[in-house]
Amino acid sequence: MGIYRGKISDDDIVSAVKTEVIPIIEQMEQAFNEGNFMQADEIRYKEDMSALGLNLIRLGLEDVLYDPKSKSIYTSNTNASVKVSAGWYCGE
Repeated sequence: MGIYRGKISDDDIVSAVKTEVIPIIEQMEQAFNEGNFMQADEIRYKEDMSALGLNLIRLGLEDVLYDPKSKSIYTSNTNASVKVSAGWYCGE
């Protein structure tokens, strides 16, 4: 490609977008569509930050947390905690 010489054709631009940009966008789209693909401490680890010690699993709505050790659910916007009953399926 002639990008370093200041010359680039329309075909070169289309080729670069198809081979370099679109695959990255597709990977990001897939990750975001899957939702909650990483927990807070996993992201902090990848960003070289110290863990917060949040041993919680996000269940959705961005404000409902599940603590597998205590088997409780916390909803931050109502400041309510609930113990999970034996009949409730939590994927274990």
